[in-house]
Amino acid sequence: MYGDPFIPFVEWFPIFRARGYKIVYDALDDFEAFPEIGLYFTNLDAEKFLVAQSDLVVAVSTTLVQKLTQWNPRAPIQLLRQGFDADLFRAPQPFISAPSTERSPQRSTPPQRSTPPQPSTSAPSTERSPQRST
Repeated sequence: MYGDPFIPFVEWFPIFRARGYKIVYDALDDFEAFPEIGLYFTNLDAEKFLVAQSDLVVAVSTTLVQKLTQWNPRAPIQLLRQGFDADLFRAPQPFISAPSTERSPQRSTPPQRSTPPQPSTSAPSTERSPQRST
């Protein structure tokens, strides 16, 4: 359908190796099973070559690890499952503290008024109060 996905990468291997790069094959799918779903672009020999030539092979399932290990028992194959941590994608929850079982200490200051004081409607007096003599 789309052509062989491995051939272009395999042709670059000598250039990568000459420049000191390591080659990692990330085996995400069992390409050999693709014809079962109507896709026919696999090249089993090219995939076996990738497994043999890669410095590391990462496979997403134990079934795939077993299959690739059968092709090359000495290949450095590691299992790295697909997935994600759902907790990283949850909306943050509001912080609610648990009720305390200890007695709270007595307040040293009176509680604040629940309503602000109302402004006075009368104008402030500018007269001074007479002072009494004793």
